[in-house]
Amino acid sequence: MEYTKHIGKRKIMLQIYNNIMNSEHNPLSTLPAAQRMQAMIILSVMWSTIFSLATGAWFLYGELVVGHVLAVVGIGITAMTFHDASKEQFNRSAGDN
Repeated sequence: MEYTKHIGKRKIMLQIYNNIMNSEHNPLSTLPAAQRMQAMIILSVMWSTIFSLATGAWFLYGELVVGHVLAVVGIGITAMTFHDASKEQFNRSAGDN
């Protein structure tokens, strides 16, 4: 029973990972390949910077507030990027008619 719960959790985690990190599955899939790669690179640099600054803030200041604020800002930027990409698909399909 415990093994089947583990398999279910693994599938859920893989689905979440693919929905965010796999550009063929996330909302950026509606963009041309070059723009999709550019957006993914920018988002990856942003997240690397956020986690680096959060780790540095933890060691230098001992406060988690900075890390939490950076994570919330990063989530907001990622959500806006995905939202704009999905609107682009809608606009593109409306323009095809």
